[in-house]
Amino acid sequence: MKNPDDKKKFVQSKFSAISGKYDFLNSILSMQIDRYWRWVTTRELKEFPEGAVLDLCAG
Repeated sequence: MKNPDDKKKFVQSKFSAISGKYDFLNSILSMQIDRYWRWVTTRELKEFPEGAVLDLCAG
C-alpha cells in the first residue's frame, strides 16, 4: 500500500473488526486483571479532574 490514506483506512478497518474480540480475550487471558487496573486507574484519576492524561497503549 503506497497511498498513506489507503493504509490508514485499512488499519482502521482491521482494528474495528477485532476490537470487541480483543477486549473479550484480554479480559479472559489476564484473568480480569485488566478490569482491576482500569478500576484502580479511574479511581486514582478522580483526584486530578483538571489534569491531562496520557494513554500509553495499555489496552
